[in-house]
Amino acid sequence: ISRDAEQRQKFSEKIIVLLLTVDAIQGVDMMVRAAKRSMVDELEAMLDVVDPQEPGKSLSMRRRTFDMPSGAIQK
Repeated sequence: ISRDAEQRQKFSEKIIVLLLTVDAIQGVDMMVRAAKRSMVDELEAMLDVVDPQEPGKSLSMRRRTFDMPSGAIQK
């Protein structure tokens, strides 16, 4: 996967879908929120390996922004 750009792109897209799915989980319980945070942290770490961001970004900007193609998310 490290040498194949197409595979990296597909893997990145799958991670993004998982991030969006986890983000859609609702709950006010502390365990639910902690589990969501843990999953997001793991997925973001995986995404950083597959699709590293340019250095110099503020550490307070933990969330990534994604350019999703129109129609990618169906309601």
